[in-house]
Formats: sequence, C-alpha cells, structure tokens
Amino acid sequence: MRPKVQAMLKPRIGAINVPYLIAKLERYLPQAEIVPVDSVRAFFRGATDLDVLVYTAESGSAWSLIYPEYSVAIPRPDIVSTPVAFALPHDDLKMKNFIDAWIELKRKDMTIKKLYEYWILRKSGDTKNPRWSIIRDVLQWVY
Repeated sequence: MRPKVQAMLKPRIGAINVPYLIAKLERYLPQAEIVPVDSVRAFFRGATDLDVLVYTAESGSAWSLIYPEYSVAIPRPDIVSTPVAFALPHDDLKMKNFIDAWIELKRKDMTIKKLYEYWILRKSGDTKNPRWSIIRDVLQWVY
C-alpha cells in the first residue's frame, strides 16, 4: 500500500496539462514535483515514473474500470469541485430554463448525489431485500 501523498517526501505527481489545476496542486502540495501530462494512458500502463496521477474523479473512475489495480482517491478535507457546463444554442432561452430547472430538481431530490456516490465513489446503493418467496419464506427450502 502506498503512503499518503502528503506524507511522501517529494512525490512526482502527474496532472492533466491544465494551468489552473497545476497551480492548485503546487499550492496544495508544495513539496511535490508536478508533472504536466497530455495523456493518462502511459501512467496506467506503468510507462511513467509518476507516483500519483491527479485527474477528475469521474474520468479516474472510468479508467479504474479498465485498470482495476488502480482506484480513485478523493482528497480530504479540501475537495475541489469542477463546474460542468451544457452547450446550448445562444438564443434558446426555453432550453436553458428547462436544463436549469431539471438540474435543480435532480439536485434537490438527491439524484445527482446518489449517482455520483454510486458511479464515482463506488458506494453501493440501498441494499434491497430479496422478494418474498413461498419456497424461501414459507417452506424454507432455501435461505
């Protein structure tokens, strides 16, 4: 098991080549060497000498399905959220209002949070009990 990144003396951290992200990492982990990367595939194939790769949790989760020996770690307590945008026609106010309302409804009914926890954080949803069964619940032939 690898030590926590903050406990490493001088970790080599790969980050997608986005100036905002690189600047944020340099402030958050001043002892680290931040290495801009244009493609993450080399990291997952073990073709780099990086200790860690910083990437979005969503994309990292997808990569961890392809390379299951890797997992997503969400830094605590400083979680950085990245805004998401929908590209819409400039003059389509009805569609903008519809999307705004839909996002707000999904935020309030916790759909976005539940989907994020399930697909990105890999937290299992509510465990459902098996359906009632005569064989199991009455005759008790199976458990």
